[in-house]
Amino acid sequence: MAYRVTLDTLRGNIDVRYWDCVAVEQREAACQETCELLEQGAPRRILIDFTQARQVAEPLSKISGFASKLAADDALRQCRIAFVGPETSSFNVALETLSSARGYAFQRFFCRADAQAWLHERDRAPAPPPQAG
Repeated sequence: MAYRVTLDTLRGNIDVRYWDCVAVEQREAACQETCELLEQGAPRRILIDFTQARQVAEPLSKISGFASKLAADDALRQCRIAFVGPETSSFNVALETLSSARGYAFQRFFCRADAQAWLHERDRAPAPPPQAG
């Protein structure tokens, strides 16, 4: 198992981290664990970190099937999802393209801090308007 799914209560999100070689089956298992946390009332913010992972070469049909599952999942459609990966990696190109085209919404980042800030930007109160005078 080259992944870990945890509820980060300090930051208020689900934290999914991958390392080593990651196959679609592992991503499906991590997705299932994530959905179970969502069913238990976890915050609808998900940080998925691929910075220490490498993608296993797999048939496009397998990747496409997983992309369809992601896009069809009602719980995931209600979440704010941030992917973090190295700038030099094309880790998710096929999956990102296929799942995005099917309506799976996410944002890609190159550092965890930026991803965390984006996940919580809707939680911050807007700045008050400047006062005249």
